[in-house]
Amino acid sequence: MCDYKAADLASVADQLEQLNAGAAGLLAGRLDLGRLGGFGHSFGGNAALQWCRNDGRCQAAANLDGALWTAFDGWRTVYQKACPGYTMQVKRASHVSFMDVPFLPLPAEGPVKAMLAATQIQPRRMWRITCDMLLAFFARHLDQAAGLILKGPSGDYPELTFGAP
Repeated sequence: MCDYKAADLASVADQLEQLNAGAAGLLAGRLDLGRLGGFGHSFGGNAALQWCRNDGRCQAAANLDGALWTAFDGWRTVYQKACPGYTMQVKRASHVSFMDVPFLPLPAEGPVKAMLAATQIQPRRMWRITCDMLLAFFARHLDQAAGLILKGPSGDYPELTFGAP
């Protein structure tokens, strides 16, 4: 399932290479393709990990609440290759918390309402945590910034619990 999604990410990297190599255009010669990463939610997170596993251009990947569907030993492979690797859990969040669905007007009788009912974290807070953690992760692994936020719990993010793969 995720092989074709990982291939989509490889196709994006191919397009970025072409844009960077072009003689004209806004991005010609301006992209640092040695610092590519990917992330996604659910199946998209699995695709990001699979793309990083398959494609040496990917330097970092984040999987937001996604399982690994690509192989029986998928998580074992992540654990072995993700050096360093991180796990974070957001208290009171659910699978739908990582989507934009909580910000949308939804019909009361729709199936998503029940999913949202299981979510106890405020959507804006979840959005802030997700953005901050992704920015810190990619800053650390693509920009070699300190990324202190990834080293453990913080007073700014009491909703997070940290672990290691």
